[in-house]
Amino acid sequence: MALIRTVVLLLFILTTSAARASVAFDSDGYSKVAPSYVEGGAAWPSSSEVAAPVAITLDASNVTGALSGFFFGTNLPIYVEPDLLANSTDAIVDSGTRFLRYPGGSPANKYLWDCDTDTWPYFAQWSSMCGANDLSLADFVEAVAATGSTPFVQLNAALALVYGAEAAAAYFIAEHEALLGLGINVTYYEFGNENYGGWVG
Repeated sequence: MALIRTVVLLLFILTTSAARASVAFDSDGYSKVAPSYVEGGAAWPSSSEVAAPVAITLDASNVTGALSGFFFGTNLPIYVEPDLLANSTDAIVDSGTRFLRYPGGSPANKYLWDCDTDTWPYFAQWSSMCGANDLSLADFVEAVAATGSTPFVQLNAALALVYGAEAAAAYFIAEHEALLGLGINVTYYEFGNENYGGWVG
């Protein structure tokens, strides 16, 4: 119950005021323009100013710490074909990757894990993401099991903006329960992807 209250509160905060007024990340007057170049400061060193070479000795037998298992991961967007992924699991294991993200970047804010566009008609414009050649939730779970990886799932932030925090919280909890039903307990979730940009949904 505490988890549900936390999710609802977080979504309420994220979807109120100005953010709620703009459907799915497009705000009037918002411009994606790089900041202007500011002159001044220290000049870049020239080749004549570079110090003499420095010798570095590496002692590989001296272990100072372990590398986090979450340092390297791979993105599994829904447009990866299931057959391609099924034939790539050995390569994922061999690469040392142990962290898999789904449904992958900007598609996360357009994708419905249950493909229920009747309940959420705003997302019908992206219903093609539920095609036979797209990576389903079940395909993702199979990849996690086949590679022994830790799952990392992105939640559809646009759903919260369009339909409200409470509806989105219930939808996300249903997604978590669906993942449990498929055999994995996801610990790591991300609320959307690049939510400042109009290209995400």
